[in-house]
Amino acid sequence: MKKKKVFYAVLHVLLCAVLILCVSCEMFTTSLAKGARRNQKEFLKKASASELIAFSQSSYSSNAETMAAVLDLLSGKSADELKGLSLTEKEQALNLTFEATFPFSTIKKIGETAAQAGNNSVSGADVKNMVDEVINSLNSFDTAASAALLSDPEAMRKADPSQLANAAVAVLLQTTASVYQNLTNNVTPENLKAKTPQTIANDILGPGPDADGKKAALKASLEALKLLSGGQAYDSEGTVVGRTIQPEDVNLLGVVSLADVLSQFK
Repeated sequence: MKKKKVFYAVLHVLLCAVLILCVSCEMFTTSLAKGARRNQKEFLKKASASELIAFSQSSYSSNAETMAAVLDLLSGKSADELKGLSLTEKEQALNLTFEATFPFSTIKKIGETAAQAGNNSVSGADVKNMVDEVINSLNSFDTAASAALLSDPEAMRKADPSQLANAAVAVLLQTTASVYQNLTNNVTPENLKAKTPQTIANDILGPGPDADGKKAALKASLEALKLLSGGQAYDSEGTVVGRTIQPEDVNLLGVVSLADVLSQFK
């Protein structure tokens, strides 16, 4: 039962992505875009953080691999450069985190599973296989910049809650892909209020050292989710952040309530 619940919970998140990505995706059509896709990092490596984010908003970057390359490069920027971005740029980078996570090759499969689920013709085994496939095919990228922006003092206090939610869920999936079954009974509204993000991160990834930075990124996503669930969280400077937010009004990708998504992990 526990595994079945987490399969449906993760599927619930993935289906949200379909609704947006299927209508917002623009395919590469110019030689410039094709060149960028073939060698994204070489093409963009000299760009500043602001320039990278501006590029990510163009039609040339409407490919998950290129978006991931942009985030890899942003993760190489200094903390001061990321902190110096405008609030709009920070929000754009946060939203990019979600869009870069899902490869377009899986969107059709997710849509087919959604259609079957709507017709009550999908089995638990079908959902398990589909979620396993999608989790294993997530675009992997360096989440350091996304984590830094999730815990950025200005972003935590002023960024659009839905943009924070998009990035927090994406980083959550990125950092727990190998152990996503552990999300059940850990990432719940109740736990986010009762436990510290560090404790929840340890429960999910284990109490060992954070050699690859995943635990720090997961903690940042959980701090954001705690804030969006109506609790007090801590920013990167260790300062308490509180916002008047109704969790049910925070919509993931503008489609479904974050509170509804988190309730699926009970």
